[in-house]
Amino acid sequence: MTKTRLFYAVGGVTLVVLALAVAGESEALIAWCLALILMLPPLLWALKTRYVALVTISILACATQLITLPFFYLNREYFAWSHVKPYQFTGLEALPMLLKVFFFLILLNFIFGIFYKVAFIGGSSRVIDSLNNKPSSLSATGLNFRQKLHSRASSEINTLMLMLIVTALTPLNLWMFSQGISIVGVEPPALPYHLSGILHYFTKYIATLVLVYIYFKTRRGWFPMSLMLGYSWIIGLSSVSRSSLIFIILPVIYFAWLDRRKIILTIATFSAISGYAAVSSARSYVYLLNDGKIGGDFSAGVFGILSDMLLNPEASIFGIEAVTIAFVGIFNRIEGFENLVMSQFYDSYQVSGPIGIVIGMIWQGYVPFNLDAHHIQWQGNTLPVGFVNGGGLLSTVVILGNAGWWWITFCAIVAATTLVILEKSGRRLAGKYKLSKFSINAFVGFLSTSYFSGAAGATHFIYPAALLFVMSFLPPLAFANFGQLKAVSFKKNAAQSNA
Repeated sequence: MTKTRLFYAVGGVTLVVLALAVAGESEALIAWCLALILMLPPLLWALKTRYVALVTISILACATQLITLPFFYLNREYFAWSHVKPYQFTGLEALPMLLKVFFFLILLNFIFGIFYKVAFIGGSSRVIDSLNNKPSSLSATGLNFRQKLHSRASSEINTLMLMLIVTALTPLNLWMFSQGISIVGVEPPALPYHLSGILHYFTKYIATLVLVYIYFKTRRGWFPMSLMLGYSWIIGLSSVSRSSLIFIILPVIYFAWLDRRKIILTIATFSAISGYAAVSSARSYVYLLNDGKIGGDFSAGVFGILSDMLLNPEASIFGIEAVTIAFVGIFNRIEGFENLVMSQFYDSYQVSGPIGIVIGMIWQGYVPFNLDAHHIQWQGNTLPVGFVNGGGLLSTVVILGNAGWWWITFCAIVAATTLVILEKSGRRLAGKYKLSKFSINAFVGFLSTSYFSGAAGATHFIYPAALLFVMSFLPPLAFANFGQLKAVSFKKNAAQSNA
């Protein structure tokens, strides 16, 4: 850790401690210090490694808990589940669940390091490292010059492609909203040929991955950023899905941080926070409860709802309070401390049992899952059809720990195996196709974030991860060496012209 980062870290810890002390929140201060003490060692251990998946999980675990815990304590009067979750908001009450998370993260670091060296788990690490470190036969000067020429033209083409795709997707999303398709919690219309499901998965997952990839291939300047941020609001409001909005904006924030573009980073971050607040507020305009099912009123359209929110002073999405709630809400959506509290009083034997939860981390389709029984354990009541409440990876750890600490060991083994396969597949694919570490690390980090936030064993994690694994073992496709061949051709032409 550099001196600058250490300075900011110490400064941040000092500010939180002083703020809680001045506010007289001694119990919140005790709980937050316990979280800091228990989350920091596994994070520092992970940061000493070069494993992107492990570092991503460790950073998310530390950030989500340290950010959401004090807000959870400060807003204790808004905790709606005290009748089924007898949490008294004392500092030491946080210790049992934080200890389970600490035990899991330590095991994850340890098991990951061992499994990465095992050849039959994702492939041989020596082969992967040799692929990534294989020197190129081309001269560095010729390659760099060619890349600079190609980068400018490629960026302009990809920016045009990004604009065309966003232009095509925007009316599609607006039409889907008017027809009630891909609205969170609302049963879609029965269209022929399963079009409702096809459109849902296409717009939420496939199109999102394509847009993020094309955005990465641009120079990631102001215009591509504006296209991504604008479309993120469109898809978020048209599906009233906060995750859809975040999936588009998060890569913009990530790349801006890596590119060290502070202004773009600030704008994208504010857009994510205000967009999260807008989508949350939009649900009150859309949802209608009828006979225990959620329906929707789509007559006003996306822009009509947005206009109503902007003109309604009570639904302000840009005020300090709304921005603060949305900022914490994003981390709560990933895996907040409140999820750990809800998990601490969860009896897995009343749902699928701890063995069912562990198997579900591999593939959720393997385990019959009673959603009503889950909601009764999670919050004490059932929900209308189409809605699911629950936590992510750390919540699973706490739930398994309730059945016995040895179940946390099984959880760590499954998680480490999955993440090792993901890490090795990414590195093998990067070496095979001569991909930059920047691009493959971003993709592995994105999938690791999806795994952490609750997609362990879910189709929208398993399918991309399985595709990455299979492609990393297949022979290179025809276009794999296309860029290299073009560089060789350029070098030969340059040599002939000089002669």
